[in-house]
Amino acid sequence: WDTHSNMSDLKVAIKAAQEVCASNPRVKDILDVAITLVDEVKIKAHPCYLQLGINPKTPDSFSCDICKEQNGADERFYCDAHNIDICQPCVEAALLEAQIEAFEDEENGGVPMIKCFPGGEPTDYDDDGPVQAGTLPTEGVEALKSVSFDTASSVTFQNNTAAPVEIWWVNYEGNLQSYGIVEPGMTSLQNTYATHPWVVKNTDGDVLYVFVAVEQPSQAIITG
Repeated sequence: WDTHSNMSDLKVAIKAAQEVCASNPRVKDILDVAITLVDEVKIKAHPCYLQLGINPKTPDSFSCDICKEQNGADERFYCDAHNIDICQPCVEAALLEAQIEAFEDEENGGVPMIKCFPGGEPTDYDDDGPVQAGTLPTEGVEALKSVSFDTASSVTFQNNTAAPVEIWWVNYEGNLQSYGIVEPGMTSLQNTYATHPWVVKNTDGDVLYVFVAVEQPSQAIITG
């Protein structure tokens, strides 16, 4: 169960089972525990959230995973699921640049929450902000292929359109290999290698973008 929608579907199914088994206290208690577990997994797995405080896995002073500067032990946000530590200035900058988002979680009484960086791995930053994946013309995709596998990297695809898109890796033979659908407003982290081309298509099969992975972890913004 690795998507937020699947978690919601599972929770609905458990609640339906609770109604059917209402006359059996033992089964009902078991299902109550299951609901609690679903809520915990939803928070800790996908999507995950940044927490303000001391990461129990790194209780001493830490190095921010974005700016790499050493910070005091109590001046951090952390994601327990991915064991990353981020200083408060970098979190505030990421919020301003829409790399992460905060919202009120209605299921937890409207408590403000901050989504973790896509895939739990912050995009690298340079002097001009987050590192962007390279781009190529959308024509001539059939001539592309992956060649080198010397430098491991990653690309976080961010769908800022109102429609789902599909992500395709151009493999070593020049064939397109699907890596799934990215729903509107969602992101998808793909591990890859520098210089590998990635194609973004709409649901009609039209090529919208051709991105190229760079040496640093980067982001690929998909707009309408």
